[in-house]
Amino acid sequence: MRKIDTAANISVLLIFGAVVYGIVVHYAPQIETPGSVFAMINQWVAILTYTFLFFIFIGWVVRRQQMRTLNILQKKCDPYTYASRLLKAKGRYYNRRNKNINHQVAMEINLAAAYDWQGVFDRAIDMLNDIDIDGKPYLPGIRAIYYNNLFSCLIDAGRLDEAKSLFENKKYFMVAPMSRNNTDSAASPFITYDYYFGNKEKAIGLLEDLYKRTIPLCNRLSILFLLAEDDIEQRRTDRARERLQEIIDKGNRLFLVDKAKELLETTST
Repeated sequence: MRKIDTAANISVLLIFGAVVYGIVVHYAPQIETPGSVFAMINQWVAILTYTFLFFIFIGWVVRRQQMRTLNILQKKCDPYTYASRLLKAKGRYYNRRNKNINHQVAMEINLAAAYDWQGVFDRAIDMLNDIDIDGKPYLPGIRAIYYNNLFSCLIDAGRLDEAKSLFENKKYFMVAPMSRNNTDSAASPFITYDYYFGNKEKAIGLLEDLYKRTIPLCNRLSILFLLAEDDIEQRRTDRARERLQEIIDKGNRLFLVDKAKELLETTST
């Protein structure tokens, strides 16, 4: 929500400035005579200012709507409603004549992520495999998100050999330029790789640190599940139960809830 708050503050300041400018131009006594070059310049500056503010406001509204949709998954942990919203948006977008290929593939990647969080792993993997990610000039950030999501889907599906091969062949694409707010997401596949295939003790420490940061709730619960598994291996049963119960209480409709319930039952016997 930090981006939305920033955009809102900028919009408010710009609108306030435009109002003040409008009052000065239209109501304050003018030195130049009507019809002079200075008067025409003032009129054109006012028109351009209001036009610019209009597009800024429209962009902010669109961004806010996108964040509301994303928060259905990230904060409310409801991948089913999130997928439904994406399918509706996808239908509207595909009816347009001019389609941005990066926007188009981003919708497909997000929809695959929704299926992954539902636990429909094979469907998510098939969707991602159908994307010719290396055959078209997608933005580096799009390619990074694609490989990160495919890696996560393969891990969740238990197809560890495929996940390991993908990471070792494509790990350099996973650190392609990403926004500052996505640095934690960019680090996640590297930590996950260490957890399953590398230095697990190091990965646990990094997961503990990542868990304390400001990250989406669904990602936080995913980390919590890995930490709970490690607690069980280390015979820290009470701590594992607390973590699994938190996943059950907060996970809403994530597939992790069912996995946490199953694991919690095994710790109770």
